[in-house]
Amino acid sequence: MAKNVGNPGWLKWMVFIFIGYAIYAHFTGKTHPRTDIGSSDSLQTRAAKQADTTPDIFDPNIKITGEIAGIGDTAKCGQTADVTVSGIWPDGSAYEEVSADTPVSVKVGTLNSTMPWVAGVTGMQKGGVREIQVPANYFMSEDAMREKGLKATDVIRFKIQMQDVSPLADPTHMPFRASDTNSGLGDLVYCGNHVEIKLVVWNTDGSKLYDSDIDAPGVRTVVQVGNNDLFYGLDRGLLGMRVGGTRHLVIPPDYIVANQAVQPHPLFAQLPKDKIVVADVTLVAIEETQLP
Repeated sequence: MAKNVGNPGWLKWMVFIFIGYAIYAHFTGKTHPRTDIGSSDSLQTRAAKQADTTPDIFDPNIKITGEIAGIGDTAKCGQTADVTVSGIWPDGSAYEEVSADTPVSVKVGTLNSTMPWVAGVTGMQKGGVREIQVPANYFMSEDAMREKGLKATDVIRFKIQMQDVSPLADPTHMPFRASDTNSGLGDLVYCGNHVEIKLVVWNTDGSKLYDSDIDAPGVRTVVQVGNNDLFYGLDRGLLGMRVGGTRHLVIPPDYIVANQAVQPHPLFAQLPKDKIVVADVTLVAIEETQLP
């Protein structure tokens, strides 16, 4: 009589295990991660992650020398923060432009010569305290340093305490997206930089809202990152770009907010305030920072 040579027992067990896993995955939604171009993970590229985190780091001339972390919201480039600040000159005298007893409201990323410490607010959490050092030549002219008896390498120490932060955008709709189409090889954009860009903005139906080459031929488009000169979503998209790079942005309505303290750019009036827009931005150059 011929011997029964049916399927071995281990093969049956493998089939049972596979069927069991398929049923489990169907009802729990747990599947192997996808890497195709249409997945949300592929859209949230390294560039997008940088636009939300690392590039918010300020100019590397600013040095953090001590920090007590807070537990509240984090101040991002372009948002408004309420802080108290005290400062000390290298000779130990108080920095006259600030007082720890008087809260100051500042826009993170907007720098000037009387508040060089604003760059140090980026990334702080509500309730946190940070000590930073700012070199004299970062915000003082040669004449001003000479009058104070300072060398370019002398540092002014500031202690910043974060009282509150008011986000300009509350992304309750589609999340902000940024993906590099050309990463560029030049310098990296930091919060507070003045940059020259080329910009094309579209509706989601493919109709064009603005093209800087066509709508403003021969006119340089220069914005200060963090000042929301055009609108907040553009600033978020510029963070972490490199000169020569191009980036595609998907911008939700909550990010279409401009700085009301400056003359609005003509583009802002054309943007829908209740719809998603998409933009292609090219980083032409980073201007030398000149603190007013």
